[in-house]
Amino acid sequence: MALLAIALRIHNAFHFNPYWGYDGGAHLAYIETLAREGRLPTMQESYVAWHEPLYYAFMAWWWRVVSPWSHTATNILDTLSFVQAMLGMLLVVLSYAWARIAAPDNRFTHLMALVFAATLPGSLLLSSYLTNELLLQIGMLGLLVLLVLFGFHKKRLYHIFFAVLLGFFSGCLLLTKLTALVPVGALVLWFLWGSLRTHSFLLFRNGILIALIATTMAIPWHIYRRHTFGTPWTINNYEQQLHARESRPLPKNFFTTFDTNIFLHPFWDTGATSFFTMLYADTFADYQGIFHNPDTVQLLPEHDRMEIANKQSIPKRQAAYLRYMLLAALPLAFAYMLGLIRLSLHVLRTRFKFTKELLVLLVCGGLFVALLYNVTRYPFLERGTLKMIFILALMPILAPYAFSFSRNMFYRVILGSATLTYAVLATLAFWV
Repeated sequence: MALLAIALRIHNAFHFNPYWGYDGGAHLAYIETLAREGRLPTMQESYVAWHEPLYYAFMAWWWRVVSPWSHTATNILDTLSFVQAMLGMLLVVLSYAWARIAAPDNRFTHLMALVFAATLPGSLLLSSYLTNELLLQIGMLGLLVLLVLFGFHKKRLYHIFFAVLLGFFSGCLLLTKLTALVPVGALVLWFLWGSLRTHSFLLFRNGILIALIATTMAIPWHIYRRHTFGTPWTINNYEQQLHARESRPLPKNFFTTFDTNIFLHPFWDTGATSFFTMLYADTFADYQGIFHNPDTVQLLPEHDRMEIANKQSIPKRQAAYLRYMLLAALPLAFAYMLGLIRLSLHVLRTRFKFTKELLVLLVCGGLFVALLYNVTRYPFLERGTLKMIFILALMPILAPYAFSFSRNMFYRVILGSATLTYAVLATLAFWV
């Protein structure tokens, strides 16, 4: 499975043009400006210039390292794409590590979590083009792995040096993307709550220390952002400007309906009046219809391709795979709901005890609320303001609780068969 995950990502790194991804050209322009001119871009040079700079600085460093040996810009782009693919593999490795931590002694859960993380569309897509979203998801999952793997050993949660490490890690997250406020805020809240439950001043001190270090690291960027782009704490300066010019309501019953037509046509704008339909299709398939090679699609006979609402042409064979993927994902979605219910009940039964399960629930709940906020604050659905990649880490975080919900053989056979079928279909659909 690991070899398949590596092969998929490396293949796509050299066959999926980074410009084809969401805002692909804007992300690349940000990196290029940093690499060539040693400065941050203006909004005119890249409309994602308001994004936090850490990922782009990391990629600009790689640009400068390889540029003396690269004869063309294509060589540089291929190298950056390969680095992105390796970051994608790191997300898969962390997903497996988290499954082993959250559900020890459950090999079925470990294997299924690995298979699912390796072939989840959002994970594959983020590995295939240059975007800061991938580093953010790695950081959020890595924060949990670091905390649980080392923090509970020898009571390191109470050590000041461990708090400094967590504070630095959190600060790096805040310099990757503002969405990191969710896991960082959840972490600080968890420490403060733990100090109340256990009457520990050390936990209180460490929670405050984490917040101070992370905030201190992030403040200079937000001063720059306020001075350059306006409001610093908006989650999207570009959409904020659009929102100021154009306001619109969300569709009626947006959060209470589900459009089953999505199983027949799994692309925008089917189900565009339903939050959960869009979320389901974007999580388990390619709702925006961008994950393919447009150059090879144009070489297909007209009867072998189809045009979808966003003016993209996709292979009919890929569309069929995506329809089957949504059907195969039904048991997975059901398992995730069961896992979330089980996790929530555990936290309630233990009366919000200071445990890793409480932190997981805080992080996952916060990420979901953040997505809800993004959609309601910027209801430009046709512009992709509802994307699962914004909170992709939620899937591997909850995976151990979904796959380990029951040790019943029937449950495992159904879930295992669905997961493996889904993985095969995803490989066929997204081998671009």
